[in-house]
Order: sequence, then structure tokens, then C-alpha cells
Amino acid sequence: TINFLKNNTEQVNIKFFVSKDLQAKNPKLAEYAEYLRKLLVEYKNKGNGYIDVGVIDVVPFENSQYEAEKYGITELNLGDGIKYQFLGVSFSNLNGKFQSIPQLIEQRKENVEDDITRMLAVVTQKRKPYLGIISPLFSVADENNPLKNIKNWPFVNAVEKFGYNIVPIRATTPYIEESVDVVLLLYPLEVDTSLRYALDQYLVKGGKLIILMDAFSEERFRDQEEYYSYRSGLTQFLEHHGVSYNEYVLAGDNENSRVVIMDGKKVQYPLKIDIKNKMLANHVINKNIDKIYYNHGGFFEYKKQDGMIATIIAETSKNSGLLLAEKMTDLGYSDLEENYIVTDKNYILSLLLEGKFRPYYSYPPMNDPELISKLPIFIGSPENYGKLLLVGDADIVNEVLWNNESGAKSGVFDIT
Repeated sequence: TINFLKNNTEQVNIKFFVSKDLQAKNPKLAEYAEYLRKLLVEYKNKGNGYIDVGVIDVVPFENSQYEAEKYGITELNLGDGIKYQFLGVSFSNLNGKFQSIPQLIEQRKENVEDDITRMLAVVTQKRKPYLGIISPLFSVADENNPLKNIKNWPFVNAVEKFGYNIVPIRATTPYIEESVDVVLLLYPLEVDTSLRYALDQYLVKGGKLIILMDAFSEERFRDQEEYYSYRSGLTQFLEHHGVSYNEYVLAGDNENSRVVIMDGKKVQYPLKIDIKNKMLANHVINKNIDKIYYNHGGFFEYKKQDGMIATIIAETSKNSGLLLAEKMTDLGYSDLEENYIVTDKNYILSLLLEGKFRPYYSYPPMNDPELISKLPIFIGSPENYGKLLLVGDADIVNEVLWNNESGAKSGVFDIT
């Protein structure tokens, strides 16, 4: 935050909206509001004259309430039946671009500085980064195509609030624009030659690629109520870069599992893993993450490759085991005891590869001359330093535990 404020030369107006009667209605929250006010004053004091802070007392049905709502500040629902309580903040630059945190909830006190600085970064940045999303299994809404009546996931809305342009990418594309800063591939399913080629060329040219695999999609299971085997179409592609991934086996962790009710009794259920700080590498990717719900996910193995830096981002404890994904259908406690195999081995749940990626293809693998004529020149050797982040569970993006209501639950921001 200090570095950001030192280097920022864009004028920002911060409006802190707080209900005038908050002290009378909710003294505890009023204490947090005072803490926030002092924090925002710190931003102003260290902002070299570029940060202005104003406090707006919100009174129900007066102009102050309408102004709060205009800036996206929403009414708090504290479960106490008290209405018209507001505590939020907006950020705007001289060009009218603005962002807001609609509700400042006390549960995010440890993360609120990070949230504020992110919002400031969004309104002051000169160029919005482009995030390409490829999702063969669940569609991402395309705002440029109003005929597709698809609502965006809360995850996507949250990413947009952090200042990204979302670019939906077809799962059959043979080419990814270099202007796309990061590509996120969710639920890879039967990835065809065209997309494999596009991903390969993107990495070779120095792109940043995140792939969230899934050996057992809870979202699809809830929707269809039956198990599907998942062939990602990427196993050989990953093996080319030294990574093994079994599409039919799930990792469990007895030490970091959640308690569930099975067959009428409470049991430790190893396939629902709570990834906590001790399981996370000390890496910028894990900044501010307290816990990730990793449900019925897969795992990776890595064989060292020359010129490649590999970082284990998250892994299980040694008190772990495995289960065939196909055994998940109607799994009861007795089935779990019979089929879950304790292995006493660590399993990699997330892996980051960095370096110059060797091309998977030695020439363009398409047979369509018209298509090939439209593609840029084939890159046959690594050009720039690329990054590949692998995660063994895709449901974390739209799992209800994390991502039910964007902004109302702290986990949404952390996982984003």
C-alpha cells in the first residue's frame, strides 16, 4: 500500500458512507466504522495530495441514501431486523470511473487494507488487464452477446470489480491473442487439437495460463446426479512438461478433512479437504488466503525438467489417501471405508511451472489450409518466459461454500 501511494499520480476521491445513527443502532459496528475512518485518513495522509477522503452521513430517504445507492453501496443485513444501515466506500477518479466496496463487514478487518488498495489500483490504472476464460463445461456469460441469456458467475463479477476485462474464449479456438494477459481454463473436457495448439503457442510466447482440472465435478454431479468420467484431453500435453495427472483418482487428506454426516453419524471425510496456511507455500499467489475448500479434487506429480522452475503451491499432509472417482456415486460410510486407500504420502494439489516452455507441437497440427492461412507464424521454439499454474479442483471457482454471493462472503474475494 505504501509503495502504491508513493508512486500514484492519479487524483482519487474516496467517499466513506456510514449511517448517521449507526452508534445508536449498532455500537459494535460503529467502532469498526471509526477504525475504517482512521484507516482512510491514513491513506489521505500518505497519498501525496492525490487522495481525498470525505465522510457522508447516510440518513434514510434523504439525498445521502440516494447518493450511497448511486455509488453501489448496499444496505447491510445484520440479521437483527434493523433496516437502512449503510457502511461502504466508493473510489472515483477525475474521469468519473469508480469502484465501490458495497458493504464493509467486520469479518474482513484483516483483509480490508488489501481490498481498499485493490480498488484504488483499479480506478487509477491506465489499462485494464485482459483475462481470457475458457470453460467447456459451464458457459461464461458474454456481455457482447445479449442473445445468450446467461447470468455471469459471482466469481466473474468479482474479477471484473478487481479491474479485469473478461474475454470469453471459445473451447475450439486455434489461437489466443497475445493481448490477453492471463488465460483461465476451467473444467478442461475433451480438449481438441485446436485448443491444445492455441494453449501451446500461448505458453511458448510467454503467456500466463491457469488450468483448473477436475476428476469429479460436483457442479455437474449436482446437476445430472450421476458420475461422468472426465477425459481432459491434456494428459499428454502436461506430461510433455513433466506433469502427471490421473483423471480418475481423487486425493484425500485425513489430517485436514472436514466432519460430515454419513449414514447417520459424524465422520471425518478425507475427500473434503480444508487447505489451510500450513499446506500453502510461502508465495505471493497465496497472499491473504486463510482456507480453500477443496472438495473431491485430483492431484499432480512432477518430474524435474531442465530450465523449468517448479513450485508446489499447495499439498496434502502425509496422512493422506486415494479414491477412484467412479466410486463417488451413492458413496456411504461403509463404501468409503472399503474403497478409500490410505497411502501415507503427500499429494500436490496445486503446482506452478515457470520458464521457457518447449513447444508440444513441432508444426501446426491442423489440416485445414484456409484455417492455417489465418493463423500467425508458427512458433517452434520458446520465445519468452511463461507461467503455468495447475490446480486439481475446478469447483472452487463456483462452489456455493465460496462463491454463493459475491461480496457478502469473504471467501469470494480471497479465492479470486
